[in-house]
Amino acid sequence: MSRKTVLSMLLIFVILAAWQPYAWSRVYAQDASTSPRENIVLVSAPEAKENEPYVRMLQALGRSVTLTDPGSLERLDWAKVKLLVLPGRAASALDGSAAERIAAEVSKGMPLYTEQRTSLSEKLGLAFDGTQATVSGLSDTDHPEADIRWDNPQQIAGFASRELSVFTKDASSGTAVVAGGKRGEGKFLYSAVALGENGSYGYERLPYLHEYLAQWFEWKPQAERPRLSVFMDWGYHYQEDPYELADRLKSYGVSEVHLSTWYELEQITSFYKPFIEAAHSNGISVYAWIELPMVSQAFWEAHPEWRQKTAQGEDAHLDWRYLMALEDPACMEAVKAELRKRLAAFAWDGANLAELYFESPASGPEDPSKFTPMSGAFRQSFQAKHGYDPLEAFDAGGSRYFKTNAETLKQLTDFRAQTVLDLNRELMQYLKSLSGELSLDLWMTQIDSLHESNMRQNIGVDSQQFIRLQNEQDFTLQIEDPYTMWGLGPDRYEKLGKAYRAQQREGEKLAIDINIVERSAGLPTKKQTGLEFLMLVSEAAKQADTVTVYAVNTVNPQDWSLASQALAGTTSIVKRGEQAWETANDRTVRYAMNTQGKRFSLDGKPWPFVDRSGIWVPGGRHRIEAADDTQRQAASLSITDLNAEIVDGSVTEQGVAFSYEASGPAYIRVSEWPGAVIVDGHAVTAPVFYKDGQYVVKLPKGKHAVQLSPSSGGQTVRLALNRTIVPFTEPPVVVDGTSLFPLADLLQAMGAKYEWSPREETVSAEREGYVLWLQLNNPLARANGEDVRLEVPATLRNEKTMVPLRFVSEALHYEVKWNEPKQVIEVRPKKD
Repeated sequence: MSRKTVLSMLLIFVILAAWQPYAWSRVYAQDASTSPRENIVLVSAPEAKENEPYVRMLQALGRSVTLTDPGSLERLDWAKVKLLVLPGRAASALDGSAAERIAAEVSKGMPLYTEQRTSLSEKLGLAFDGTQATVSGLSDTDHPEADIRWDNPQQIAGFASRELSVFTKDASSGTAVVAGGKRGEGKFLYSAVALGENGSYGYERLPYLHEYLAQWFEWKPQAERPRLSVFMDWGYHYQEDPYELADRLKSYGVSEVHLSTWYELEQITSFYKPFIEAAHSNGISVYAWIELPMVSQAFWEAHPEWRQKTAQGEDAHLDWRYLMALEDPACMEAVKAELRKRLAAFAWDGANLAELYFESPASGPEDPSKFTPMSGAFRQSFQAKHGYDPLEAFDAGGSRYFKTNAETLKQLTDFRAQTVLDLNRELMQYLKSLSGELSLDLWMTQIDSLHESNMRQNIGVDSQQFIRLQNEQDFTLQIEDPYTMWGLGPDRYEKLGKAYRAQQREGEKLAIDINIVERSAGLPTKKQTGLEFLMLVSEAAKQADTVTVYAVNTVNPQDWSLASQALAGTTSIVKRGEQAWETANDRTVRYAMNTQGKRFSLDGKPWPFVDRSGIWVPGGRHRIEAADDTQRQAASLSITDLNAEIVDGSVTEQGVAFSYEASGPAYIRVSEWPGAVIVDGHAVTAPVFYKDGQYVVKLPKGKHAVQLSPSSGGQTVRLALNRTIVPFTEPPVVVDGTSLFPLADLLQAMGAKYEWSPREETVSAEREGYVLWLQLNNPLARANGEDVRLEVPATLRNEKTMVPLRFVSEALHYEVKWNEPKQVIEVRPKKD
């Protein structure tokens, strides 16, 4: 082989290596003979890093990107281009004929994004007026409240925008910065400024560019994965309707809520019970968010003897948390009892032991007024081990002063870290002892110290020890990046994820907690929003099994809409005929498509995971085929939503069969009454919820095979009380148009107190101040002081007292709605 040949091969290798950063955008083969406009093509700049902002943005939207260079445009199949992206430097490198050709293709309908004043932008018809503007901030049309600031002002060329759709302007002069225009049959989006510099993410300049693209080119989500987990503090939501809040979270793509537990039960019960029921009816899991050593303000006030102390000897009420001395055995036992009471009060799906560490993340021992723990129990334990009082570490004039005695600092740091670990281990073991009885999936959330090693000294967290603790016990480990990393870019989650995955055992679950909070200056927006929010979710999703956002009240409302796309990752769906598609995706996702009047198969098998406007597909490469259902052969029961990973599925003569895998409880939404539920070959009584004409079935966590067999024959009337299907010991009956239900079952489900008089055959019941009285076989009854004549009185059936549902419900301040097609009676509290 000649030296010239070797050098040529080496040059090819170098060129390919330069393009390697975009391997993760995973371009799948496209079929040139079918559906038009499938490819997003990025015309690359001379330096590979200049392409990164564009690739990152499109990848966060779940879009595959094909890179080409300006010299290869003549070989492009223009009819297949869904979007041509021409950054400013690439556009300026075009010769006149190439610019003419692109402008002509736009006229034929090809969408184009381009930047800065070039011959191409002029050929598109943009009228530059010769002015220049120095831009240091933006005013966004759709987000006027956003205060977008640039640290490095940019010079832009002014242009006439009267005939254009302006998306954002210079905050000072009002000069248009990004605008959409039309040319012939096509559209283009023009930005007067480049998206970013080398190594940037893009959101530093145009935090809402992804929205402009989606709106202007009318992009619909290609694929979604509505599996976002969120923290929610009741203190920010107590005035909201719990049903409406749960429905809204579902529309955001939320499948899991971690709900605060540090408020008193008498404060929260009237909100938590309906919220959790409403969440379950939406297929949303709800976890108890335990924020120890904060138990509650009332617990703090009731037990001054157990309050944690700072190194200055003060009670440790730091920030919003009232900290308790869990290292005191008596305090720990009382806290366990309090936890049990709170966990037993509601239908939790799991518990998250979150942020149990010492203070303070920002300063550690440098600020004794915030440094914990210094309770009597901690000081005694430390002195027993090391022979001196740890308070001596803060005596600037003493020999043990931590700033001048490295051994003291090490001993104090190590002892705190071991104490934090021991407390977390003891409480996780206690939660595990309750998990069987209460069916709890367990999580632990901790701040990272693998990358921010000073957190071990500041708050006593040793991440390596917590990874080992996960090895000992079965829980999901959730990592929160400390405040020092909140202003860094999305790439931090790649570093975090890889570091923890390298030390976890195979199959152990990892979650990442993203803090959406206001941060210091240096970024264009006060808190993570727009494209930055999208990229954070996208990058975290590549590394973790679950992405959790803090918090429901801190995320800007417009940012929820695209989170499900970011969670889906890069996906591909390519049309392979009139009604056939090939898909590629890492995890279970939902592809949007018209499913009305069709039946579907996946890899040749009849497929049950279909809703009204999309089809759910498991991870991997698959082939979807559709057929017109003119004979109405599609299964009567389909699975329309789920929060688990699909393993397999098929339509059977009895109903549907499928297998799934879920780290927590699985919620499966089905279009019809599920009938018999068989899990791993055994019939089970699964909780069932009802909302908007569909049912949600709760199934166990883990990997399971399930069969659903819709009931045959005539339908039975069902009761959905607060969206929960209520099981009865005696089937309800309909007499002369009146539904009669078992008295005791009904009142217990409503949470009413009641007394039954066997001698008089009467019942008196009360719920939240509303009362009723009725008597067996007596058409006269009373409700809240008024006489009521019943069309059908209470009667005895199989030794069960059957009572008219509507009378009982309305007397106890419920409203009743009848769904004739589904044969479901919906009962929920009236709104005052």
